Amino acid sequence: VVCRQLFGTAAIGAPCCAYYGEEGSSSILMDEVLCDGNETNLGHCNFDGWGRHNCDHSEDAGVRCFPADPQDGEIVLVGGATPYEGRVEIFHQGEWGTVCDRWWSFDDSEDASVVCRQLFGRSALDVYSTLAFGEGSGPIWMDAVNCDGNETSLAQCDFAGWGVDGSPASSRQCTHSDDATVRCAGAVVEDLRLVGGSSDFEGRVEVYHAGEWGTVCHDGFSLDEATVICQELFGLPAISAECCATFGEGDYWAPIWMDYLRCRGTETNLSDCLFSGFGVHGCDHWQDAGVRCGSLSSSSSTSKKKKKKKLNEGLLAVVIVVVAIVVIAVIAVALVLCQRRQDASSGIETT
Repeated sequence: VVCRQLFGTAAIGAPCCAYYGEEGSSSILMDEVLCDGNETNLGHCNFDGWGRHNCDHSEDAGVRCFPADPQDGEIVLVGGATPYEGRVEIFHQGEWGTVCDRWWSFDDSEDASVVCRQLFGRSALDVYSTLAFGEGSGPIWMDAVNCDGNETSLAQCDFAGWGVDGSPASSRQCTHSDDATVRCAGAVVEDLRLVGGSSDFEGRVEVYHAGEWGTVCHDGFSLDEATVICQELFGLPAISAECCATFGEGDYWAPIWMDYLRCRGTETNLSDCLFSGFGVHGCDHWQDAGVRCGSLSSSSSTSKKKKKKKLNEGLLAVVIVVVAIVVIAVIAVALVLCQRRQDASSGIETT
């Protein structure tokens, strides 16, 4: 309704939690807004009444709209919690449509990379199941997309043809359950900290995003995720990944920014890991994740132990060599003495 009132277009996404910043001095005029989608003006939707609310500006609503005057071949990402992720849609012959995800995978990421470069000049981080951003409607404009990675726009890639299904005779045709998706590298986790621990090296994990600190849900949170956090913050290994608000719950009004966080453990920062999308979660703060990182002293102690172990191993090797030399010398002397006795015995017999 907002996008149609402003630009005559549909909405791409509705980011929550003051994603575009807070308006601290202005009034909050609407709350519990419920539109059926057919209204021509936001004021025609149901809501609690002008100026009646139980919110603060950390909950300011945002919106992303389809372009008002798109060009043929222009693309957008739809349904994501941030502008950097969503279902891929492309404009052709006056209509927005989707792209089939046949051959569309992160293992062969040239297609996703072209999308992210066309939109943001950035690389692709991952592709998702269509369920993450919902199914599109309208035409499926592209299928069997095959980019070499050097194209400047998705429309320059090889594909079956506009609106042409590229299914082999033995395969089913594409439907909107096959709509392609992508997440691009973007300005995501702006800062990171640990809160509530007994030292700087442990605590509840909090990330700074869209002007506000929020927590991480422990769904899928493991030592791999803890490792990335400890490395980013301190350059140290992780000792453990803690669940269930071990270091206390985040503030009641604080957003839960990340859920289903998935890291390989080799990423250089948390922004490179996969997750459900900012503010997309099914958690409460009793599920806030925490970590324990190896402290500088423990790292130094470990280093000293390793050095001591290497020194002991070196001394043992020297001792073994010395003993071996002594044994060989003793054997050699014994052989010489035996030989002399045999020679002396042979001389007596001859006489």
